[in-house]
Amino acid sequence: MKNRCMRRTLLIALLIGASGVGAADVACAQDFGKGIAEALGFATETPPPAPFVQQSRPTGDLPWVNIFATPAEPARKPLSEAERQALQRSLEGIDKRNESLIAKPAPQPNAAHRYGKKKTPPDAASPGESGTP
Repeated sequence: MKNRCMRRTLLIALLIGASGVGAADVACAQDFGKGIAEALGFATETPPPAPFVQQSRPTGDLPWVNIFATPAEPARKPLSEAERQALQRSLEGIDKRNESLIAKPAPQPNAAHRYGKKKTPPDAASPGESGTP
């Protein structure tokens, strides 16, 4: 039993080592490793993306965006004191309106709404009272 485990471990080590030893470049090593994985049943081929996905992807090289760069200053001029105060009053008015909405109690549904209305059939006219002679 111990010898079988050692043989299996040695075989796996040889396969892993052989996949990288004979390869002249990384692509060749990856192809060789993929071949071993396919032979063992571990690798699969991914299908190409759907046409709408291919059509929605941009073509060519995309511009590189430096995420660590300092963002540019806004193009808008700073607010004057009068504009700032007007904006402050507007925001305070919105805040007061929201506070008044929160302070109102929520409407309570009536019992018929809570437990379901009992449907009563409309008064059916008797056959002789249809209104036609």
